[in-house]
Amino acid sequence: NWRLVMAPDHVRRSVVAHEVAHLTHFDHSPAFHGLLGELYDGDLAQADARWFYQSTSSSSSISDTMARCMSRTSSESASMGS
Repeated sequence: NWRLVMAPDHVRRSVVAHEVAHLTHFDHSPAFHGLLGELYDGDLAQADARWFYQSTSSSSSISDTMARCMSRTSSESASMGS
């Protein structure tokens, strides 16, 4: 998913923890959420999946969003090289 690639690190980590928790619990039961809380070391409320919908407005096109991502990635790479 292109939105996941662009997500902040804490969001990506929460998605990975979510999917790993599904290897044990195939639902969203209290046991699932308990395991998720153990697996994810950050604030789950902050990493809520709603980030995906809040991060792009309906007037923003995919290409605009991708361009912002590429610009951010380029600037991060340049700062690592210096």
